[in-house]
Amino acid sequence: MSKKEKKSKEQLVECPKRDQDINKITGNFAKLIVFLSVICILFVSQEAYVHGFAVPAFLLERDFVSPSGTNNYPIMGQYIILTNIDQSDSYYLTVQALQNHRNAVVVNFDPTDVWAIKDLLKQHNARYVAIILKPIDININFVREFLMMSTELDDDPFSDFSYGFITGATAQDALNFVNRIIQAEEENIQDKPLKISGYSASSVMGVYTLSSGSYMDYLNILNYSHIYLKEGNPQVIDYFFDNSHYMKGSKILDIGNNGDPHMLWLFEEGNRASDIWNYDPVLVENPPVQRLGLTSDHIRELDLYPAVVLNGACHSGVLKLALVQNDIKATFGDPGEEFRFYKMSDDYSFALSILKTGITGYFAPVGSNLANDKDVEV
Repeated sequence: MSKKEKKSKEQLVECPKRDQDINKITGNFAKLIVFLSVICILFVSQEAYVHGFAVPAFLLERDFVSPSGTNNYPIMGQYIILTNIDQSDSYYLTVQALQNHRNAVVVNFDPTDVWAIKDLLKQHNARYVAIILKPIDININFVREFLMMSTELDDDPFSDFSYGFITGATAQDALNFVNRIIQAEEENIQDKPLKISGYSASSVMGVYTLSSGSYMDYLNILNYSHIYLKEGNPQVIDYFFDNSHYMKGSKILDIGNNGDPHMLWLFEEGNRASDIWNYDPVLVENPPVQRLGLTSDHIRELDLYPAVVLNGACHSGVLKLALVQNDIKATFGDPGEEFRFYKMSDDYSFALSILKTGITGYFAPVGSNLANDKDVEV
């Protein structure tokens, strides 16, 4: 085992630390991956991010696009699908759909031993890698270990191929997700005007429609809106739904602030609340204190196609296996000095619920995250 492999295994459940500011594109890309330990749900189109729509996923430079404009990648390397799903499983329809669309090579692998496929990926000259798994297999340890492995194909510190995850609460959800990606490509999403919207917790209630600052200064935005949701206001959920039409048809959704694997927090005390209970797995989905928040049940009702979503809320990329730490003790219970893992129901997972809304990509942290720095990663 190399030193880098050993280090990755020792630090799998630690929160990633900020690196120094890196101004070059490749550096910002590396920081995004390392800092967020992202659950990145594949890019919409090989060209969608070359024409101004370059916020989500792996920033593809024009040199990386096949000159033929097809879905084949004969010049820069193979499109690989990694999966552990059996061909007799209904989830395998998703593998077949993506394989046919991308002319991809399918490789069976063991998610608990990602280092075993490093040499194989080098042999295949992997350029794009889609990892198709059931939600339970995409956990914080796997995500971070796969990231470390992806940097080991050559000597530089960056990921050596673009990759993302395909999944869903059900086999049909996973297949729908791939089909929406294909649909967005067929509709030439890269040629459509750039509309950005989003929502976040705030000290005020309102919809802001002027874009300024951060990454948006560099984009030619047709339309921008952001819904600010006042913490502690009992009417905040109704206000959100009354104004959710602002998000309709957006290419990018920028959402976040404080949260957990189930919801965006809209209560004021946070982890300073005086009525926090001790962690008990029985109480997680039936807590003794109901906190105000925009939950998985709320988000599941929306139609957000064809947006790619960037969520800065802590743990908002967790699909099934939540790492319970003190930063979410106000909603999951206080685990004390220990880390606990909790297996959520599908409906309780914000990430699995938002994948049902028609989105074509989702970037979110699988652990603690500093939401206010999300623009840097974008």
